[in-house]
Amino acid sequence: MGGMATKEGASTQKLTDLMVQLAQGGVGLIITGHAYLRGEGQAGVRQLGVYNDDFIPGLAEMTSAVHKAGGAIILQLAHAGCFANSEVTGQEAWGHL
Repeated sequence: MGGMATKEGASTQKLTDLMVQLAQGGVGLIITGHAYLRGEGQAGVRQLGVYNDDFIPGLAEMTSAVHKAGGAIILQLAHAGCFANSEVTGQEAWGHL
């Protein structure tokens, strides 16, 4: 779910609320959408990130909230490679087309 994390990539209450809504709506398995593993692998603004241990409490809170609502959730790990957004990351993208 792009655009709902903080600028740094941390989970937000808005993102957690959406995931809970999906669980309450009967979605069988919620996939978070690709979460970047390294700073240079970010594809978009406010994309969920998992490159920093400081993000664990927010992700754990999201997971607990979804489970409490009766849902199942997984985190999709990703690196945007040559499609990383250099304007967002401030770093050169990895890979070539």
